[in-house]
Amino acid sequence: MTVAYIVNAGNNTVSICTVHAPDGALNSCSVSTGNGTFNSPLAITVNASASIAYIANFGSSQVSDCPIQSDGLFGTCTTLNDATFGDMTGITLSPSGDYLYASNIGTSTGDGSVSICPVRQDGSLASCASSGNMGGLFAYPQVIAVNPTGTVLYSSGVANQLSMTLCAITAGGGSLSACTTASGSGPAPNPGFLAVQGIGFNALGTMAYVGNSGNSGPISNFVSICPVNPDGSFGNCTITDGNGTFNFTANAAIGLFISSATQFAYVPNDGSNTVSICPIEQDGSLGACATSDGGGSLNQPSALFLASVPGP
Repeated sequence: MTVAYIVNAGNNTVSICTVHAPDGALNSCSVSTGNGTFNSPLAITVNASASIAYIANFGSSQVSDCPIQSDGLFGTCTTLNDATFGDMTGITLSPSGDYLYASNIGTSTGDGSVSICPVRQDGSLASCASSGNMGGLFAYPQVIAVNPTGTVLYSSGVANQLSMTLCAITAGGGSLSACTTASGSGPAPNPGFLAVQGIGFNALGTMAYVGNSGNSGPISNFVSICPVNPDGSFGNCTITDGNGTFNFTANAAIGLFISSATQFAYVPNDGSNTVSICPIEQDGSLGACATSDGGGSLNQPSALFLASVPGP
């Protein structure tokens, strides 16, 4: 069965919902407090075997490590600590599951960073290394993602949030190098990236979906849809407002999830306590989006992750 895990920053919970295959709808949602380990949670990732969920807690600068049971619910969550963690806003795993990456927004002095953490076989973390702010390109990293091939890491790390930071990942080592920026440019009315807060990829890594919480005149709360070049850079991006359903105003954290299994994009709206559920068309564009309130369980949802759980 497919299960959606939705992080609620507003009340320190995670909504756990089954996904209805034909239309991608969220059903039978329950709520977990992570047995008290969640503290302003802003991001979530799940390992490939759907046995562990990792939740980034902005409020405690800790990662909640939650075992996933056969029914999709969490077992007893524990916390993972590291000296490199600080005000975490994003979290992701490499496709191999060997490395966990967490974005640390830092302080007003622009000393943000990315934590690079080897993952042990039992899901715990070895000592993490810090990227530093990479010459200012990780000054304020709001979100983090790795492409499906595991070769490029993406973060909204620059101070003005008008571009994405792209860094090559060292094969076999997980470290970062050769960072550049991308602006999300494209034909009008695309204003380029504006307050970049989230990114997701299709299964092949040929399309990127970037959430923007900023506004430019009549354009606000939009997702950029960008073809991805072989080197990880973006081609000309188009934009969509999810037929008016997108609302990223409360936390400015948008953990999009692009599902190859269901062919739907899921976009959390922390300003309206909903998730936009948008069919993905053959050309990568988004069709008409519907919204779900998770049975009333959503409270400033900031990120969402879908996982295929074996079932009871």
